[in-house]
Formats: sequence, C-alpha cells, structure tokens
Amino acid sequence: MKRLIEHSVIKGTVKIPSSKSVIQRALAIALLAKGRSVISNVVFCDDVMNAVKAVETAGAKTEITGDRIIIESGGPGVKDGTVIECGESALCFRMFSAISALSENKVAINASGTLRNRSVEQVERSLIELGASCSSNDGKPPLTIQGPFKYGNFSIDGSSTSQFLTGLLIALSSTGKETVINVNNLSSRPYIDITIALLEKAGIKIDNLNYEKFIIPASKLYPLSIKAEGDWSGAAFPSVAGAICGSVELTGLDINSVQGDKAILHYLEKAGACISVQEDSIKISKNILRSFEADCTDTPDLFPPLTALAVHCAGTSIIHGVHRLRNKESDRAAALMNELRKLGIDINISDNDMIITGGKMKGGAVFSHNDHRMAMALAVTALNSERPVTVDAVQCVNKSWPGFFEMLSSIGGKIS
Repeated sequence: MKRLIEHSVIKGTVKIPSSKSVIQRALAIALLAKGRSVISNVVFCDDVMNAVKAVETAGAKTEITGDRIIIESGGPGVKDGTVIECGESALCFRMFSAISALSENKVAINASGTLRNRSVEQVERSLIELGASCSSNDGKPPLTIQGPFKYGNFSIDGSSTSQFLTGLLIALSSTGKETVINVNNLSSRPYIDITIALLEKAGIKIDNLNYEKFIIPASKLYPLSIKAEGDWSGAAFPSVAGAICGSVELTGLDINSVQGDKAILHYLEKAGACISVQEDSIKISKNILRSFEADCTDTPDLFPPLTALAVHCAGTSIIHGVHRLRNKESDRAAALMNELRKLGIDINISDNDMIITGGKMKGGAVFSHNDHRMAMALAVTALNSERPVTVDAVQCVNKSWPGFFEMLSSIGGKIS
C-alpha cells in the first residue's frame, strides 16, 4: 500500500494510543500470576495481538471487551510441544523465550516477517548459560527451548537489547525464589524501568543496583489491574509534525512516565520548538528550528522521528547511537540514510553517529522497508516537503499504530 503526502499545515488534537511496550509486559506478567488480571485502555495493534495469542497458547484464557483485556491464568506452566507464535514482535519473542525456560517441557518460539531474519544469538547463548537447553535456526528464529533454569545468581550480556532481561525479570519473579541477575553493558535502560514499575504493581519490588545487578525477592507475583498509559514512542511522530508544520496538542500522555522516549520533548526544545505542558495535554508548535545533538543509545526508537526533525532544522544535527539500529525491523540507520537521500537530504553515517544537514526536500518516492517507524518518520518528514512524496509499504504501521495515517489526515495532513 502506498500513500501520497503533500505539503501540509498541521493543527489539531491527537489522543495518543496506549503503549504496546507496557501492554505486552503486562500480558506476560498476567500469564504468570495466578488469578484474574485486567488491562484497560488497550490499543489492539499487531504487536499487542501477537502477545495476546502467545499468552493464550501458553495456557491462559483471555477475553477482549471494549478497550479491555481480561486474563485468567492458572500460573506458570507451558505444555510440552507448545509452539508460541510471536509474529514480528521482538519483545514478545524475547520475553516468551525467557518465560518458556521456566518449564522442563520443550517449547518452540516462532517468528514471522522481518523478525525471522533478525539475530537471536544473544538469547540462545544466554539461555544455555543459564542452564536451559536451547537451539536456533543458525542464529535466527525459531528457538526450541527446554528448561528449567539453574536458579540463583545469573550473569548476562545486555549490550544488544534489554528485552531478554525484561523477560528474565518477569519469569523469575514468578518463582517465589530470591534471584540475582548481573548484567554487563545494559542498553535501553528506560525499558527496564517500565518492567520494574509493572512488576511492583504485581507485588514484586526489584532492587536495581545501578542497572548492573538486579535482586528479585522471594515474593508472590499477584495479578495486575492497570490502565495502560499513552505511548511516548508513538507520540514523537505527531510531536515532530507539529514542530515542523504548525501545531499539535497531545492528550493521553503521562508527563511523569518512566518511558525513556519522553525525551522527545527535551530534543524538540533544544531544536527550538515551542512546547507548553498543561495538566492534561502537551502542545507543540512550529518555530525557527535549529540544529541539535542527541544521544539515542538508550532510546533507539527516537532515531526515526528525530531524523525527520533534523531534516527541517537549519544547520547540521548529530544523533549518536547508530549501532542500536542495526538489528531492528530493518537496518534503520542504512534505511533512513538511503531513503532520505532520495529526497535530496544531505545525510551521512560516521562510526556511531548520524549526521543530517537540514535543507529543502525535492519530493519523490521512498520505501518503508516494511518497518513501522520508518513509514511514520518518512510520512512526517514529507509533510513539509515542497513537492509530493510517495511512501510505499505503509501497511506496516499496524504493528504499533493502526490508523496512523487517518490521524495525520485529521490534523491537516494532505494524504491520499
């Protein structure tokens, strides 16, 4: 599916959908907590629905009513020979890899789409080191796993992703045994903050020692009852649209959230955008935009929207953390550079930095690489192009934000 985007003036209000990162973690906790959990304010994007199916396959019963998911679980226990399908959700894949290793039964964790080509070597290696049996398809999905773990004191490498650690924290919180996890070079630390905050709501207070050691207490994991908060990762895209093309008011966000991508406000302010934070909304307006410097090592999902912002800033912007983009839905670093060059943008990669010099876009045709954040970033960038831009393969936005293009149209985006 293609979308044609023309120069637009943005003005309107956007209710930000809930965080799929929060919902998927909550679903995993609900699976392992015996009893009835309720998650409300749910966005039913592809990644969330894949997590719902994974929870059902692993033995829990789910019911969807309105914007709520009700989960009835008997606690941990995956049947022998179970195949858990995670679709294209890397978080789902890594969490359920750890959860499956709780059981002495053999479980397969499968993937589809772009995730089938992404490396799972770190997960495989870590599970083996933790005492489980694990094999992959030459470092790619699927994984076949048979536990249980050797409980006690673990050490893992966290340099390429924090998602497996999230899975371990959730899985081991269900055992009722004190466990220590030592982590080397942890990346994406704010996502671990989300996991720890949700586990605390379920009765598990994890001691985090400088993101290098995590002590899980010998406590009981209780069912959850939460309202999922708005997604700062998704909010970054209409935020940038407002900053470059007019103004936008965002609702449904928690300004006190532990989500790391809340840093989008800091970088928009550095670039010169006008920001007004009210009790129940945030307004971002266009201003004279200047180049900025950002470090996205711990917030790699901000790379695409910040690149879109940098395109429209006077001067040369630098975004650090390119190495975090290599094993995403696409090689986002190369994809962003190649697609924006098609539109006449001066963009380069040097070591761990992306360097973008703002300038006028000439219009043209670009490809999303079947990556939802690429599609959204290219669409937002195109809103301020002098000539129309066609973005191909945009259906991938359903992974995180169904209705993304309808949202852009509702606030003034000229999209067909």
